[in-house]
Amino acid sequence: MLRGYDALGSLVLSHCVERIFSSDAGVEEVPLGVYVLRGDSISLVGDMDLEKDRRIDWASLAAEPIPVTKHT
Repeated sequence: MLRGYDALGSLVLSHCVERIFSSDAGVEEVPLGVYVLRGDSISLVGDMDLEKDRRIDWASLAAEPIPVTKHT
């Protein structure tokens, strides 16, 4: 949930959850709580349909995890 922002595009989010995908197990959800994101490290922000999200059975999904990103 968006709680605040500033002129540089930084965001304050609450109720954050990280979803960790696995190819052989369901999705693990890790509660993160409040997050502050610097505007220069954000590439995309979008609105989320909470009703659609609640209907997804995340525990039954299996997917390849996102590869590690290296900054050079």
